[in-house]
Amino acid sequence: MNTKSQTESLKMHQLITNNLVSITTHCMAECIPSFKGKDLSPIEQMCAIECYARQLNIKNINQSSLQAIDTQPQQEESYY
Repeated sequence: MNTKSQTESLKMHQLITNNLVSITTHCMAECIPSFKGKDLSPIEQMCAIECYARQLNIKNINQSSLQAIDTQPQQEESYY
C-alpha cells in the first residue's frame, strides 16, 4: 500500500528518469549519430558531456525539488 509521500516520490523519480532518457536520446543523436555500441572517441565523449551539461542547465526539472534534496550548505574547499 502506497502512502501519498511514496506516490509523490515515485512520480518525481519517474519524471527525473524520463528527463534523463530524453536528454540521453537528444545527446546521442547530436554527438554520436552513428553509434553502434562501440567505444566512444574522446571527441564524442566531450561532445556528450558538454551536451549533458547544457541540457541539465536548460531542463532544471524543478528547482525547488532540487533545492530540497541539497539542503546542506556548500563549503568551499581550500587547496592551500
